[in-house]
Amino acid sequence: MAAHVSEIISSKRSDASTLVHRLAALWAASRSMLCFICLDDLEIPVVPPCGHVFCQHCLFSSSRESQDATTAPCPTCRTNFSLLKTPDATLIPEKYRPFIHSSVRRIYLDNSDEQGLGERVAELEARVKSLETQNHMLVDRCQFYLEASIRHAKNETEGRARCTALLQRAAQALEEKIVGYKSW
Repeated sequence: MAAHVSEIISSKRSDASTLVHRLAALWAASRSMLCFICLDDLEIPVVPPCGHVFCQHCLFSSSRESQDATTAPCPTCRTNFSLLKTPDATLIPEKYRPFIHSSVRRIYLDNSDEQGLGERVAELEARVKSLETQNHMLVDRCQFYLEASIRHAKNETEGRARCTALLQRAAQALEEKIVGYKSW
């Protein structure tokens, strides 16, 4: 994975959606917790300034092969980083300590969320299944009531037609009676 945190965050031209997608890809890659040198699970994970994550042993073995005794290239992106150790922090005045740091840092990966996420995924899958079942039941119920409404509308139309025909016959019969009374 060539994407790394420092590059992603320092990119000034990235819009929010691109940044989110790149960080999501980085997060997914880091969730695999593989060293890209030995291709095994990370043991004592360390990160050089470029942001790639390696096993401490693998990174230091790789840096021993460097031509320069003070710097080494990152095995992934070939960005040089310093191999010199930082002096003891207690010997440095307090006001300068925030500005001095080791170029290779140990990181601590928290896997505790994975169990919680697995349980949450199972809960959400069960909820989705429940909602799909409810959706099918609702669609069936709606279809039943729609068919009943269509039958009712049809019966109402037929009933009105019968009533109209009866009223027309009754009106015609009354007209005939009125005509019969007038002729007397």
